[in-house]
Amino acid sequence: MSKKLTLSLLATTLTLTGCASKPLPPTEKRVQTETITSENQSQLTVEGWQDLETDYSRPSDTQLRYITQGDTTKATALKTLQFVSMIFVGGQIQGFSKDQLKGTQAVGVMNPSLSYLTPRVSEVLKAEMDRLPAKKYDKPLIIKPLTWKLIYKNLAGGDDNYQLVMTTTLTRTVSDPAGHPTSKQIECSSDATTPQFTLPQWQANNYAKVNEVTQKLMDSCVTTFTSQVRSFL
Repeated sequence: MSKKLTLSLLATTLTLTGCASKPLPPTEKRVQTETITSENQSQLTVEGWQDLETDYSRPSDTQLRYITQGDTTKATALKTLQFVSMIFVGGQIQGFSKDQLKGTQAVGVMNPSLSYLTPRVSEVLKAEMDRLPAKKYDKPLIIKPLTWKLIYKNLAGGDDNYQLVMTTTLTRTVSDPAGHPTSKQIECSSDATTPQFTLPQWQANNYAKVNEVTQKLMDSCVTTFTSQVRSFL
């Protein structure tokens, strides 16, 4: 084997090794921290986290976005063009659902999950910690907003309502009776009973209905957390 070929193979090997050992980008980040101190001086940290956008994951919705029928039409047209091109070169086109579309951000309409839930959840935690013996709480309670969007209900037909889709999680690692770590979680989320309106109705008065319905969802979440707080400590 020639010296040039040997050096070329060595360079290729080193390059591939470097790519293989390159660390993956972070998928989440901590954006706020608050420490609760009980009357007996026990301390517990409440942290706010957000998911980051990567090649294989969506970021947390830090502000409201909306997905219209037009977004699906555009995505369908693009998929059709890709399908036609693949006829000649070969390959496979994956389908998509409306839930995968990014849609449009509502400028200035910020996700209130962290600012609204953090003080209320902290108050609930402190009240319960005050009643318990002094204890070391070494794992934080994590509040993470995930999804906050408006999405059309039907692509065609008489129902032009939009659904508010919200998901924010409250999570903490605790020890079970045997001392093994286990995760406790409450999901603050919309469901089939969440009110639906047309997009103009949601958008009226700077998205007043969005803020109103979102606050009711978070208040319900705080109520659920209050009933289960002992299991989070």
